[in-house]
Amino acid sequence: MTTNCHGFTVRTTRNITKGDMVSLCNTLNENDVCKFQPEPITEGGIMFIFQNPVNFLYYKTVRFDIRKRPLRQLLTHPERTDTSWPWVSGDVMEQWCNNDDIVFYEGSNIDLNLKSMHGAPVFTIHELNSWVSYLDQIGIVKTGQIPHSNEFS
Repeated sequence: MTTNCHGFTVRTTRNITKGDMVSLCNTLNENDVCKFQPEPITEGGIMFIFQNPVNFLYYKTVRFDIRKRPLRQLLTHPERTDTSWPWVSGDVMEQWCNNDDIVFYEGSNIDLNLKSMHGAPVFTIHELNSWVSYLDQIGIVKTGQIPHSNEFS
């Protein structure tokens, strides 16, 4: 089974930095199933790195899709015309740790897209509720509904 669907919508309550994204990953990393790190993909995301995968092709990610730039960002940062994810290298967790570069500006509306492929476990409601709590800790709050579990496969 695979997941490829809209997860839910979130909004940033403050500027979110690269350091915040590492903090999110570190909080998520407090499990024994997989580790998390910022994903090297244009729209950005957090990818799951399975510790002992049954299939080495496992791919699972939560992608960030910025719907529109908030008016405040347009007025205060007109030079920023992109909403793309910053460059991610192999040592992203070290490079982004304690880094104050802004990834998402305050007031950004972001659609989370869920993907799990090549045999990776599909998303669960429990898992997404945990993500809501972890995102809230860094200033990203849920504004949309979590999908029904039948949308995950």
